[in-house]
Amino acid sequence: MSVIHHSSVTLSMLSALMLLAAVRTPQTSSGDSKLALRAALVLTPEFCSTEIKQGDKVWTGVEKFEVGPAACAELEPALQAVFRQVNRVAASPASDAADVVILPRVVSASATRRIGITIFNKPKKDLLVALELTVKDPAGKTVWLQTVEGTGTAKGRANGTLSKKDMKILVDAAVADAATQSAAKMSSAPELQKLAEDAAPAKP
Repeated sequence: MSVIHHSSVTLSMLSALMLLAAVRTPQTSSGDSKLALRAALVLTPEFCSTEIKQGDKVWTGVEKFEVGPAACAELEPALQAVFRQVNRVAASPASDAADVVILPRVVSASATRRIGITIFNKPKKDLLVALELTVKDPAGKTVWLQTVEGTGTAKGRANGTLSKKDMKILVDAAVADAATQSAAKMSSAPELQKLAEDAAPAKP
């Protein structure tokens, strides 16, 4: 009887400890890791229509990468995971409308060229896109500036060229990768973390 009583007490103690641990364990959500900042993402018409051309008409042919339209579609959802609030605007807002202003710029886009093409070989085309993102505080001071790269891959036709559909897939993939990388770098940036701490209301 004493052994059974001891086991019951032990089980009761373990249950109590597990319950206490569950109560003390902080329950976090995806929103808890966001920077407590209101961000204004400036996507101007000029930026959203940015195209990068590569090659020439005579020797290699001209390839056109519509990076701006892809970036204007990918950046906002990517940054929604970083900041408490993200507002898309077409021009820099008033100083009291946001805690930070994000200004993106397309730096470059370059793809691998056609090499060793045969009727049996459809080589993949790789695209490297570079985006520059500047983050300013309400006073207009730059608090974070970085160039982020993204890559994408698509398979071309037998002659090595890409259809319009495959070109869009290629550009979208590279820009989406750059947007994801941008979000990760912003989320872990000490400058932005400090700005979020300074902007947080003082605890009583």
